[in-house]
Amino acid sequence: MFPLHEITWELINKPDLNDEDKEQIEHCIVSLSKKARSFESVLETETMTFEEAKGIFDKTAGLLRAVMDLKEIDELPGPERMTKFKEDAMKCTVKDVKGWMKFRAELAE
Repeated sequence: MFPLHEITWELINKPDLNDEDKEQIEHCIVSLSKKARSFESVLETETMTFEEAKGIFDKTAGLLRAVMDLKEIDELPGPERMTKFKEDAMKCTVKDVKGWMKFRAELAE
């Protein structure tokens, strides 16, 4: 359990990333990837309704998007990170925002 949104926001706004920041990014990527794989396993092996499967699929997609975002943080210099983040934020749909808020609430549990 970690505050993904806060960590991501802090890292996006940093002009330069130090080794500790990069380690934190890697830790988040590993944790989120493991959780996504566990959701994928559930989708492959469990019997469930369409709605249940869609819910798990949406959670998995959210995790994978977070992993991609974290990877981009490390690849782009400070000002470009914020520009990219703003562009991506503008592309978000209401559904995406609701999904992220639900996911964030689940992480906080």
